[in-house]
Order: sequence, then structure tokens, then C-alpha cells
Amino acid sequence: MGVCKNEMKKLIRGEVEAVYITSEIELHDTTAISVQVWNYDKEKDIISYTTLTKSNMSKPYLIKIKNGTEFVDKKYVGESLTDDAKLTLTTKENAYKLLESLK
Repeated sequence: MGVCKNEMKKLIRGEVEAVYITSEIELHDTTAISVQVWNYDKEKDIISYTTLTKSNMSKPYLIKIKNGTEFVDKKYVGESLTDDAKLTLTTKENAYKLLESLK
């Protein structure tokens, strides 16, 4: 199992408050970089995520998924999401620094 999926399981168990994952994809002439932030509401079993960009860092939108535990167990594929993407766990501080450094 991948590092990102292991961290998502920790999120479901309440061992971490949020999971930050950077994604890098090589394009023809550049590298596309984004940051996903995952949260979990244990009472409602809803997992939510957002893709942070430089323009929405202060007020990100959230996409909510019901049955969060089942999603992480059966559907979240992490490193297998796309063969071309490099996914890396990061911290909140490093995620914001990365986004601030983008042009």
C-alpha cells in the first residue's frame, strides 16, 4: 500500500487532522503542481477535499464524499491515481510555501 493511502487511513482513524498531498505532472513544456487537502468528519463519515491553488488558498471550496471510510478502503488509490503524477505527502506549512512560490 502506498504512503499516501496509509496517511488517508490515519485520517479516518483520527490519528491526523488533515492530509496534504502535492501532485506534480510533467507537461510538454512545464510541470503542473497542485496541492490536495483531505479532511474527515468522523460523526458524519464524510471525507472532504479541496485542490488548493494560489488564488483560493484563503477560502478553498470543499468537495464532500459520503461513506468516507469505504471511500478510503475501496476507492482511494493514491499513487495509482495516474501513472504520470508524482504524489508526495507534505505539511500544511510546506504546501502553502509551495503555492506562494508559484508564479
